[in-house]
Amino acid sequence: NIKSKEILGAALAIHSVEARHAAAINHLVGRGFAGGDQLTGSLPDGAFAVLDRPVPLEAMLRELAPQGGKIGVPGGQAAFDYFLEAGIGFGGFCFPKDLQAFIRIAEKYGYEFRLLKEVERINEERITLVVEKVKGALWILKEKKIGILGLAFKPNTDDIRFAPALEIIKRLLKEGAFIRAYDPKAMERSKEEIPEVVYCKDPYETLKDADAMVVCTEWDEFRKLDFERIKNLMRRRFVLDGRNIYDKEKMLALGFEYIGIGT
Repeated sequence: NIKSKEILGAALAIHSVEARHAAAINHLVGRGFAGGDQLTGSLPDGAFAVLDRPVPLEAMLRELAPQGGKIGVPGGQAAFDYFLEAGIGFGGFCFPKDLQAFIRIAEKYGYEFRLLKEVERINEERITLVVEKVKGALWILKEKKIGILGLAFKPNTDDIRFAPALEIIKRLLKEGAFIRAYDPKAMERSKEEIPEVVYCKDPYETLKDADAMVVCTEWDEFRKLDFERIKNLMRRRFVLDGRNIYDKEKMLALGFEYIGIGT
């Protein structure tokens, strides 16, 4: 049976709901799958969207259920709001694997699921987007000090598999930047993969003399930071909020250069 997490996760990672996406979905629904396939289950953990903006998709998702199937929508629209926030992309082990599995399932039924392939491409582009935004602010990244907040692919875990933060760090290191990083749980695992990073005891140590702050994981701890203290620690008050956890107007009022994703 096809599980709903492949379908829900894939749909939630759509870049933006435009005419071409709607047409692709309608084309898929029109073809349908084998009758009797059951679409049940729940939203996948870590299916962080790669949207440019939040989009209500509950009605559209229901259209993905083929004839004779059913799709569970736990929590209604409120459940979708969490997964439809713009950001730096999804990671983890399960969702990327499920995405690939659903592409293969579609191929089994004779359908080239270009929409999901586009999702993969867009998700990879999120990494480049972040690096380019930092480069656009700092111009030259060589020898610039960048503080990374968050390493795990989502909060409340130490899982760094396919985590966007690690790919961003690797790109920044290639540009010659100096990286300091902090994560409440994922630093030990990260040290094994990227030993050249300086891992810090807290966000404030991470941001001391930093030219940029990049938020990669939306830990609650990061929502409660003392920005009056931080602006006196940083060499340049540039913040790239990869999870849109801060209020742009408040950050600007505090004297920070602030860039979110899609804001």
